[in-house]
Amino acid sequence: GGEPSDPARLRAWSAHFKLINVYGPTETTICASLCAVDQNWQVPLLGEPLQGFDFAVLHPDLTPVDAGQEGELWISGIGLALGYVNASRLTRERFRELNGVRFYRSGDRVQLLPGGGYAFRGRLDRQLKWHGQRLEPEEIEAVLLQVPGLSRAAVFLHSATGQEEGVLSAAFQTHTPESLDQAYLQTNLKSRLPEWMLPVRWFQPADWPLTATGKTDYEALQKLEQGASLSTESVDSPEEALFLSLWREILHRPTLSASETLGAHSLQKLEFLARCSLQGQHLNPERLNACDTVRQIVQIQHQTESNGMPVEQLLPDTLLSTSWQRFLAQSQTHVVKGKGETLLTGATGFLGRWLLRILLEEGKGPV
Repeated sequence: GGEPSDPARLRAWSAHFKLINVYGPTETTICASLCAVDQNWQVPLLGEPLQGFDFAVLHPDLTPVDAGQEGELWISGIGLALGYVNASRLTRERFRELNGVRFYRSGDRVQLLPGGGYAFRGRLDRQLKWHGQRLEPEEIEAVLLQVPGLSRAAVFLHSATGQEEGVLSAAFQTHTPESLDQAYLQTNLKSRLPEWMLPVRWFQPADWPLTATGKTDYEALQKLEQGASLSTESVDSPEEALFLSLWREILHRPTLSASETLGAHSLQKLEFLARCSLQGQHLNPERLNACDTVRQIVQIQHQTESNGMPVEQLLPDTLLSTSWQRFLAQSQTHVVKGKGETLLTGATGFLGRWLLRILLEEGKGPV
């Protein structure tokens, strides 16, 4: 669940495992339908609604579509959320009553298949998913257009050769023929948007692609060829050159410069750390997470490692209650005995998974 997956890969997995495709927005808390993947899987199917749910595929005038047609998927049932916290207008827009039944308007474009069933065909709005976060590109565009000098802006996911996941990208035009430096644009956005909403790849097309109705052609923008970087910086050191070459390979961004935002997710950062180790460069993972650019990675690697605060300095500020002092003064060699059931929190985390495995292997009671 979560995102449509590559059909060929799903068919390959389904040959060896029972593979279930699930569907359901968060607002339906959470899974609303499912179906098994088989060797004939070609398009993202939603399956049949689960017990207690019902689907309706409607035209913009709220009339049902005929078999084979596409429309917006409306979802009703016991799993619908009450609404959005502190967002009454959005709640009214998305949660609607139709013929006495409360529905959630998913915003998903769905085809009602002949003979029953539903196929996912994309979004009706432009909502994107980037590194697991849902975002509205119009929100970023509105902030971009506040940057002095910009006349047009469009935000979209752009895929490069060899990449499965699109990269959050922005195209823009200026009031004058002059180009704007990417660092300038990035700096303007950083003070107004969270880091995960910052575009990573930038384009300044000479001719703005338009549809037949005069609107921005986002499909054409997604197919733009990645040209030269907007920045013409030189490489400052052999270390910077190494890091830059590694990131260019990992991110499939051959024109990446040292001051451009990387926009890398955690798995790509792990790959970078591993490749650096093979080159004799052992980087601090925590420091890497604090860096947005290759240049920052180089700079932070040369900072003196902190030894932390000595415990003697912490003790005067540590106050324990009398009951805790008595408890700590006692011998701590007693054995903790299980009382039947064990409650393990954080069971999907790195430590929790291993604790869960040990508890299950010892079989001392339900976990």
